[in-house]
Parts: sequence; structure tokens; C-alpha cells
Amino acid sequence: MSNLGASLTSYSSAKLSGTYSDILFGANGSGNIDGTCPRSYSTVTDHGLLYSSLSSTDQALVQTAIKSYVNTQATEYADDLLGTYLSDTSLASTYVAYSGSGTVTTNGDYFRIEGPRVWIEFSVQKGVIFSSDIHYHTIWRDKYGDYGGKCIS
Repeated sequence: MSNLGASLTSYSSAKLSGTYSDILFGANGSGNIDGTCPRSYSTVTDHGLLYSSLSSTDQALVQTAIKSYVNTQATEYADDLLGTYLSDTSLASTYVAYSGSGTVTTNGDYFRIEGPRVWIEFSVQKGVIFSSDIHYHTIWRDKYGDYGGKCIS
């Protein structure tokens, strides 16, 4: 995310207009249980920059970031998800964005990768015990199959 953030700062359209103090779609719905499936992402109106507007080098950084999350799963699941997330069709509708300085060292920095199915957020937070330190909040969500499950409508 550090490399991706640094590259995004060279694209003015990738910078979000707002500030983000935390991730938007964490695993906490009503009563701290995320029971909405599939979750509505329609409240997000500032999407950032289309993947296709990035240089090929920066597109590779986006793919590397996506793979770093998905490859934490069993190979059979990761391969299927990566096939979906990294297909030409999906990438044509994928956005990348940041808010803050574009680093992973400043409180309030925020990064997002948003595709037709993939949703990744990375937020830099102030330390809880030592306020001069930082820590990270991050999440990877699949808009149609969160937490390895399939949503049934």
C-alpha cells in the first residue's frame, strides 16, 4: 500500500475530496454484527481514479495490492477470486483513491481499491496507547461473497 500510495499522489483525480478517520465498511453492522449481505456500497459517491487511467507500472501496484489480500486464502478460492477481480472487465470498472498525504505514516491517510466485487480500504490511525504512534485499520471485502460465503438474496 505504501508503494501504491506514493504513486497515486501523481494523479490529481485519485485524491478524494473528503477526509477519512477510519474505514467506511468495516465488519460492524447493527450490534457489531455485519448482517447485511450483500452490503450496499451506493452511499459512496467519490470514487477516485479509474484503473485504466494509471500507467502500466501503477496498474501493477494495484494488482499487487489486491493479490496481497486475496492470497491469504486457500489457493482454490484465491485463484477464483483473483480471476474475477483481475479480469479485464472488472479492472475496466475498478477505481483507486487516496486521502491525506499518500503515505502510510501519517494519521488520517486513507487508501481504497473499489471494483465491481472487490473492496479494499486501508486507514492510518493514531496510536491508542501511545498517541505519537500509528497503527492501521484495513479490510478486504467481496461485495457478493463476504467472508468466503455467498450472499443469497
